[in-house]
Amino acid sequence: MKALLITYHFPPMLGCCSLRTGAVARALASKGCECHILTGAIRSNHPVYTVDLQTQPSEALWHLYPISEGLIGRFIHRVRQRKSRPESSLPVTAERRALQQPSWTTNLLRATAFPDSKVNWIPGALRIVRRLLKRHKFDLIYSFGYPWSCHAVAYVAQGRTGAAWVADYADPWTGNPDTYAFPSWRKRLDFMLESRILRRAAAVVVATPESQALMTELFGPEVAKRSHVARVAQFSCEDYALPGGNLPEHFQIAFTGLFNVMRQPYSFYDALQAIAGDCDVRVCLAGLIDEQFKNYSRNLGLEHKIHYLGRLGRRRTIELQQTSHVLLSFGWPGGLQTPCKVYEYFAARRPLLHIEGDARDPAAALVRRYRRGLVVPNDVQAISEGLRTLHDLWTAGKLEECFDLSPLDEFHLPRSLDGIEQAFDDVLRRKPYGGAVHVSESVAAQVQSHR
Repeated sequence: MKALLITYHFPPMLGCCSLRTGAVARALASKGCECHILTGAIRSNHPVYTVDLQTQPSEALWHLYPISEGLIGRFIHRVRQRKSRPESSLPVTAERRALQQPSWTTNLLRATAFPDSKVNWIPGALRIVRRLLKRHKFDLIYSFGYPWSCHAVAYVAQGRTGAAWVADYADPWTGNPDTYAFPSWRKRLDFMLESRILRRAAAVVVATPESQALMTELFGPEVAKRSHVARVAQFSCEDYALPGGNLPEHFQIAFTGLFNVMRQPYSFYDALQAIAGDCDVRVCLAGLIDEQFKNYSRNLGLEHKIHYLGRLGRRRTIELQQTSHVLLSFGWPGGLQTPCKVYEYFAARRPLLHIEGDARDPAAALVRRYRRGLVVPNDVQAISEGLRTLHDLWTAGKLEECFDLSPLDEFHLPRSLDGIEQAFDDVLRRKPYGGAVHVSESVAAQVQSHR
């Protein structure tokens, strides 16, 4: 059997998306499937994983085709870098720390890059697809988005081959919180293209039940019948099986990830300053943290409370998670997405302090359901109270007993791939693929309601 995998993200590129697609390719190869993988060419300044069993970029049955974004893609990347570069000479005041939204010029550039910022990757990917289709007959097509450009390439490839196609959505497309500021014409374009893709795909995989429910609402019950849920939790239980060491004598909170315009740490910093005189708390932040956030914490006088560790390797990241008393997480707004980091924290089996993205945050619901920690709104007073509560529990020696820190097998490999495995089995079992699915017609008011 042969499979065509279309995914911009692939090991050793840094991020949970590449871990997901690498795990999918390994699962297919383990069944004897020959995988031809279209992926993004890794830029020289792009962070990559230290290569191990989970992040190696090659297997016996893998054939990789790295594709450059081209001139337009590199230009868009440089513009985004300039827009995100902090003004380090200016102090970050309380007024400036309010949730900063992209400027209208940035939004215009993003809106015109259709379907996403990797649009210039599409021509090179299509050239490789045409070449491969002359040499191989594929039984299966798998595409992974974000970027949604991968689904657009897969749409063309499926039309030329008739092969069963599984579209994997790590992030929602229509209704994605990151596109709220887009003009209405762009939202309609997204909806129209996604509708065409869903008519063609034999199965659709989404990352959360909430995304599955939205897809059902927007695109109808026929799409729902072909949808599966597979959470983006792409590590094995062996990754966290080794003991990470002893907990420190001081009360330590750790965060291992990234902040962005939707998830900013300013309220947490303010809350930490508010309790600094009463609670001895050390915060370790690992990852690529923007200077604007570092400057804000320094202006609050938190140099001795917050320690910026920079980017750590996978093993050291796991050790930090396992040797911290509490792990800090920030939810996404919009009610659709769960940060991959939350699944890692579940595996580390330490209590969480989870700051809600909004009242519909699905990650908050998971933390509550499994009793993995405290959930607080993104409010200085609420975060301060949460910090005090956790510190007091630790002081009393009751931190672990207040939460359920037992293993959660459904959130690590191989079980986290169950939804994708089921999708593959379903589409291959009903070969030859039977054709398009009816999708609800595009209704502008319906799209606008999910802003």
